[in-house]
Amino acid sequence: MWYSETDSTAGILSEVVKAARTGDYSAISTLLNKGVIAIQEDLGKVPIDGETLKNILYSLETIVAMQQMKNWVALADILEYEFIPLWNTLKRG
Repeated sequence: MWYSETDSTAGILSEVVKAARTGDYSAISTLLNKGVIAIQEDLGKVPIDGETLKNILYSLETIVAMQQMKNWVALADILEYEFIPLWNTLKRG
């Protein structure tokens, strides 16, 4: 069983990256579900400008596409190098 190191959205998504890079497909599914819920909750708490929202939506669409294609390396790359840094910027702003 995969245990979350943290309950923060970025922490959950970082664990998705680890699971994707190690081929732990069960953990990917569980953690992505947990991450989506965390993202939804966080989005209601932070004001977001149109450009940032556009970038978040584009990243999420790409993540879903990679998940559908079962391209776990690309999914991990998008999360690690695009979405998580964007998310952290949003949370600091």
